Amino acid sequence: MNQYLFSPSSSFGLVKIIIIYQVVEFVRSILSDKIKRMIFNIYKIINLKRLLSYIYMCRTLTFWDTKFRFCEGKVWRQSITKSKKWNRIDNLKPNCKGYVLVQLTNKERERKKFLLHRIIYKANKPSWDILDNSMNNFIDHKDGDRQNNHIDNLRVVTNQENCFNTKAKGYSFNKNANKWKAQIRLDGRVFYLGSFDTEAEARQVYLTAKDKYHIIRQK
Repeated sequence: MNQYLFSPSSSFGLVKIIIIYQVVEFVRSILSDKIKRMIFNIYKIINLKRLLSYIYMCRTLTFWDTKFRFCEGKVWRQSITKSKKWNRIDNLKPNCKGYVLVQLTNKERERKKFLLHRIIYKANKPSWDILDNSMNNFIDHKDGDRQNNHIDNLRVVTNQENCFNTKAKGYSFNKNANKWKAQIRLDGRVFYLGSFDTEAEARQVYLTAKDKYHIIRQK
């Protein structure tokens, strides 16, 4: 059995803790009440800045008689029941197309479903008309990720521009001709770009045409 209650290394650590504690107590004893109050006020100011920063980063929106809160990439909706409970909705399961749908009920008990990314865009762009479901008022995800609803990833586009930002392949193998065929869709029509011996050639021709014709104009 070890004849020491503490090993030399643990004893040294304990001594360090005791010394640090004594130093802290000594500093506290020599500080005047005025200095202590000053330190406490500085601490309060730092925490107030954190609170103000948090409030600044948050946004609120009242739409369809429903209150929303947007903070640090998360979205909450206030319940219309007496509890007024806030429920997070950005983590809801997306539909088969990859979009999150939110059903709202107004004071007249009318129900309507809205896409979450449209609600988020409305919160950041209050002048934008969320009820305008025309072909010129789509909201597109720039990076193609329908789960990335950060405002910097959202933009207003036309229906055709929304289709431009897809991962369509643009080419396929024609067994009858034993060639790779490239084509592109524009204005609701499919345009033939040619047939090629290799997949790489067909892909490059499609990408070149896409860069030329699939232009998304900034609004």
